[in-house]
Amino acid sequence: MDRVQRPFPLATTPLSMQNLFARAQSSCAPALLALLALVSAAEAHVTLDAPNGGETLNAGQVVTVQWHVQIAHGQLNWDLWYSTSGPAGPWIPIAMDLAPGSTTVNSMHQYDWTVPNAPSSQVRVRVRMDNAGTDYLDISNANLTIQAGCPQPVNYCSTSPNSLGAGALMGFGGTASVASNNLSLSVSAASAIQPGLFFYGPGQIQAPFGDGFRCVGAGGLGVFRLGPPVVSDAAGNGQRVLDLNAAPANSGPGLIQAGDTWNFQFWYRDPAAGGSGFNLSDGLSVTFCG
Repeated sequence: MDRVQRPFPLATTPLSMQNLFARAQSSCAPALLALLALVSAAEAHVTLDAPNGGETLNAGQVVTVQWHVQIAHGQLNWDLWYSTSGPAGPWIPIAMDLAPGSTTVNSMHQYDWTVPNAPSSQVRVRVRMDNAGTDYLDISNANLTIQAGCPQPVNYCSTSPNSLGAGALMGFGGTASVASNNLSLSVSAASAIQPGLFFYGPGQIQAPFGDGFRCVGAGGLGVFRLGPPVVSDAAGNGQRVLDLNAAPANSGPGLIQAGDTWNFQFWYRDPAAGGSGFNLSDGLSVTFCG
């Protein structure tokens, strides 16, 4: 009689799904891993609701991972992972030992995940109910995709000396992802406690204006102000969140969409410097992605 090799040795005690996954992974049995994933989902002690497959995510985007309890247990915490190689892993931690919260049946749970810059079309997310006894888990039903992150914004053009020193410089926070809509514009070392405006346009120029240079050109579309004015602090710093759902960025010639490159600058009062009484920062070029 032919000998049949088992994928792992017989166990004398019941095995949890977590242990079966570990053994299958160590024995390099991808087909069995896929089957175990289906069996685990069928047990449905916990169900991953989102992202559950088919979604396209951008690196840097904040995505809400959601799941709910199907069968209550003596729960200790929650663990979240992702894989860029399908349901067989390897698994990379998203967050570990999250507070259990409500453990009643159908209670909803969520965690805001900042998507890593790990491009792949075979991404899965996994949630584990970490219990005092047997652990249970669920995995996204199908692959999702992570796209590479947006290019970093780049400073360009020249700043000019002002009443505080060498001149004002543009900066940023967040990402240029249109889906995330979390880009903030900042300026440093402008004049102290004076109003100014961030503005943007499609063109790059360097034209004398006031005590500095205008770095943003209309480029056939126009130049768009982001009001209301921002008042700088004593160090000349200021910030504004760029809301892509608000005018002028949400419609018309100033509409900002994925694939667009727009240029930003800060225009501020500086009466202490004499001269024209106003000045400008350098420019910041931003290419937006999905």
